[in-house]
Amino acid sequence: AADHTGLFSMQLLPSASSYLSADGRIGFEARDRVAGYWRAVGAEPPAEPDHLTVLLSGYATLVEWEGAAGSSTTAEAARHRRRVFLFEHLASWLPVYLLKVGELGGPFYAGWARLLSRALAAEIVDLGVPASGSAHLAAAPVVSVGNEDEGTELLDALLAPARSGFVLTRRDLALAARELGIGSRIGERRFMLEAMLRQRPRQLGEWLRADCVTARGAYERCPPELDAVLGPWIERVETSRRVLAVHLA
Repeated sequence: AADHTGLFSMQLLPSASSYLSADGRIGFEARDRVAGYWRAVGAEPPAEPDHLTVLLSGYATLVEWEGAAGSSTTAEAARHRRRVFLFEHLASWLPVYLLKVGELGGPFYAGWARLLSRALAAEIVDLGVPASGSAHLAAAPVVSVGNEDEGTELLDALLAPARSGFVLTRRDLALAARELGIGSRIGERRFMLEAMLRQRPRQLGEWLRADCVTARGAYERCPPELDAVLGPWIERVETSRRVLAVHLA
């Protein structure tokens, strides 16, 4: 119970909107998109529609609908709905999330993450990659600088995985503080990051750039079946690395 709470309540919240929203927060537009999917297929949106357990249960329901289809036309329509759901609301963020679970979660949860990642890759092969990308990621602008509020802009982007291309947890920030000899107290990630930036901006920038390189390497070592869904994440994390080199040099 303590391991579960520490991982999923303190470090890696199992809600898609945390990783797909433009501000890294739970709910709001990213959660509304998931709820909107269910309305579009004529179903009542579940409570907490972007929670991972709810998403996986919903996907299982779509598989059942396809299996119960009475005609080839109905089955193809059900398969299309399943493909949209998989790529928009699961494959758009789960590979990145599961890599981080494998890193932080210990043997049991690392095994669970590998199993779910393999299942996800198999579904991608079965359904084929759609031509269009994720609307979630399209709505999240990449990291950028160059305006009068660039410090705040960069901070916001680093805390939103869909923008930065990598997941920055409380544990990551605590590790950075220890390695760099920076005073830090455990708290909200924004509070921790702001305090560290005030003390050692250049050193923290170097640490974050190294983290970008590590994240990209992890994405590139994933099974090739995940290449299409990890491509946007690789582009974003590389953009973050370049921006950090300019802004926190």
